Amino acid sequence: MKSQKLFRLMEVKSDETLINCIKIINNTHKEFVYVVNKKKQLIGILTDADVRRAILKKKNLEDSIKGIYNKNPKFAYKDDGLSKIDKIFKKNKINVLPIIDKNKKVVDFLEIHKHRELMNSQIVSSKDNEIPKSLIIMAGGKGLRLRPLTKSKPKPLIKITNKKSLLEYNIDHFLDQGIEKIYILTHYLSHKIDIKIKQNKSYKNRVLIIREKKQMGTVGGIGLLKKEDMHFPVIVINGDIVSDINLKSFHNFHTINKNDLTIALKQVSSQSSFGEVLIRNFKIENIEEKKIRTSFINAGIYCLGNKIFKILKSNTKKIDMDFLIKEAVKKNYRVGGYPMLEFWMDIGNRKNLDIIRNILKKNN
Repeated sequence: MKSQKLFRLMEVKSDETLINCIKIINNTHKEFVYVVNKKKQLIGILTDADVRRAILKKKNLEDSIKGIYNKNPKFAYKDDGLSKIDKIFKKNKINVLPIIDKNKKVVDFLEIHKHRELMNSQIVSSKDNEIPKSLIIMAGGKGLRLRPLTKSKPKPLIKITNKKSLLEYNIDHFLDQGIEKIYILTHYLSHKIDIKIKQNKSYKNRVLIIREKKQMGTVGGIGLLKKEDMHFPVIVINGDIVSDINLKSFHNFHTINKNDLTIALKQVSSQSSFGEVLIRNFKIENIEEKKIRTSFINAGIYCLGNKIFKILKSNTKKIDMDFLIKEAVKKNYRVGGYPMLEFWMDIGNRKNLDIIRNILKKNN
């Protein structure tokens, strides 16, 4: 039985804002919130997938979730047997199931992996709900925007806390999420990264260095890896970002949508310094002051399937990610976008480096 405190944190009303639901999902590390009426009865569920769809449609984060959450949630009664619950999971292909009492109040919830444990399954998690096993960190760049800091030190080894470099911070974060094997693609000052990794005994057999003898573009070096060593789909991440992205959710999104390549997207907003004038037939109809526009940027985090890996293995030239994406689209592969809800920051310049250092200092 989950704690009542956790239940209350995950409980929202239908007029709750989208942004607050995002915060709850991130803080509870669950992939949903459940919606109740004034009598505390279950009337809906809002999953992180619902949130991402809303963000892609450029919904205002301050809007309520009324038109976003699922008003017909699947649920089970607390007295239902495991076989009946199993049928609900299989029929509806869901990852979480609220458990309610006779008054339709939520008393528990069951996640798919826990349900499979209860069913004494040999497989703890299904194919579309597993933790990714392989991750690649792209760490071969020269870090020109951070000169002179990167004159004699590769960017990934710049410290962002008192004890950890950017690379070590990310490695530890990914291993904590269940990643089994991390490959680091290096080129510039590769020997220094190699020394640093070998000094940490906890990384032995878990973190491997792959050195590019010549620059192969932002993703070309992935072709140096052996297919038989990889577990597809594989996560690829730029070595100069810090993010709290939930790799399991990202991996599941890729698998459920049957993508060949999934690109993590970060929503950004910009505000015009001028009023936008709406005009028709030379007549001013309206003026909107300092309109805020939202768009998505490439967050530098990817999930690659087997087909994409074949493109990289078959190409001996330098390959940048933009080329790879265009090539995948040209071949009619499934290329999807995953709107991120979590913290993300590019550490490619001195300003952002100072910002992340201050953030991590406050959190420690």
